[in-house]
Amino acid sequence: MHSVKELIALAKANPGKLTFASSGVLGASHLAGELFKIMTGISIVHVPYTGGGPALTAMLGGQVQVMILPASFGIPY
Repeated sequence: MHSVKELIALAKANPGKLTFASSGVLGASHLAGELFKIMTGISIVHVPYTGGGPALTAMLGGQVQVMILPASFGIPY
């Protein structure tokens, strides 16, 4: 995936098969992911981690496909 548009199309074609990481239940990244789901009408599965570092590591390692995070946290990657 190279764009948000591609992500939305992939998620709509595969409902419930994509996962998104967050830094924990009801944290900012979790709530942003849930809002993204509502606004786009997609179905992706939330996978909570015990912080932003483990969540980012999981995404970079391919255990999850998506993570919504502050730009300053993810820009180096």
